[in-house]
Amino acid sequence: MIYFAERRRRRRRLPAVMLTTAILFIACQLPRGIATAAVLELAEAEELGVARDLPLQAAALQAARYREQAAGDAQFADPQLIVGYEDGYTMKEYTVGLRQQIPRLNNLDLRRSIGQSLAAGEEYRSHLAARAVLREVRLAWFDLWYRIRAVQVSRHHGAVLGELAAAAEERYAAGSLSQQQLLVLELEQRMQQDRLLAAREREETARAELARLIGDLPAARPLPEELPELPALPSRQELLASLPHHPVVRVVHSRVQAAQEQAELAGQYYSGFMVDLLYRRNDQEEDRLGVMFTVPLPVGPGERQDRRQAAGRLQAEATVLERDNILRTLVGEVDSAFKRFDRLSERLQLYRQSIMPQSRLAAEATATGYQHNTEDFLNVMRAIVMELENELNQAQLQADLAATHAALLYYQESEL
Repeated sequence: MIYFAERRRRRRRLPAVMLTTAILFIACQLPRGIATAAVLELAEAEELGVARDLPLQAAALQAARYREQAAGDAQFADPQLIVGYEDGYTMKEYTVGLRQQIPRLNNLDLRRSIGQSLAAGEEYRSHLAARAVLREVRLAWFDLWYRIRAVQVSRHHGAVLGELAAAAEERYAAGSLSQQQLLVLELEQRMQQDRLLAAREREETARAELARLIGDLPAARPLPEELPELPALPSRQELLASLPHHPVVRVVHSRVQAAQEQAELAGQYYSGFMVDLLYRRNDQEEDRLGVMFTVPLPVGPGERQDRRQAAGRLQAEATVLERDNILRTLVGEVDSAFKRFDRLSERLQLYRQSIMPQSRLAAEATATGYQHNTEDFLNVMRAIVMELENELNQAQLQADLAATHAALLYYQESEL
């Protein structure tokens, strides 16, 4: 904690009380808030986010719908009842019968397969939704963690400036500090108050975003002081090799399969035939039993079935290109995220090993010089502001590195 200790002592020649200020800068230990609510861990927030995610639930329902539809499409159509009456010149005749549509067996298989492909696509979409909500919750949690740290650091440094202002006023009264220096310090205090208000505003916005994902009550709970450990990342090569199995690619791949099967179904010249089983009885009490077959005649298939099949194949090819484009986009995103992860790791290591220790040493040296009247007052204030900025930068780097780690986990095959 940075603090200011003041001690008064009398001097023989001067009747006034002179202020001797000892300003000690050491590592800033933020005060830990005493919270009555339980700490909201990241794992709990992830569970709440997945449980509340509506797109995930909708995708699961759509998958069930397509499976039910596929089972129904694989069945024969319902038979039709035929009832007739004919009043001829010589006799009257009554007809009763059944009509049944008999599709080709591979026609039923294709319809079932199309439904299963669409259902598989929705299942992959549900996996994609689960990964997406995990990523959103993690990013929102890490952002809120940083915003809380920023408020704590700003509040703490505001208190330090307040202690410095109290000491400066006594020095000003004693004539060892100019009015200009005192005004500069007061201005810095007002600016620090503005920074604190802005930090609190961003904290409230980040908490509202997390509440959208997991609910108001859980999002209102405090977060732990330290960032949690995320699952280990695979190597870049392993992650790139797993991208063809990513749910967003499998969703489009399922659409490719469905489009190819629909093209094959559209190209069938003979989709099946119709059977009529008839019983006739006339007014002369003569009974007759008959069977009729109805078969479609593909007149000009080149203008109908062939064109439908060609259209289906074009649709399948377009979907393949869409899948390849998505895969190319994923590769670019993974490359960019890995580069960002490496640079953030290097920067955070620089802050931990060099910038923050040197910042504290510089602050301590400035305080010591000010105590012995060898350092300017404004340099002390600049050291406080510099340490504030460096602490905020380090906290931001920690949150950004964790967020990039979470973004890379979105592409991992075994994330769920």
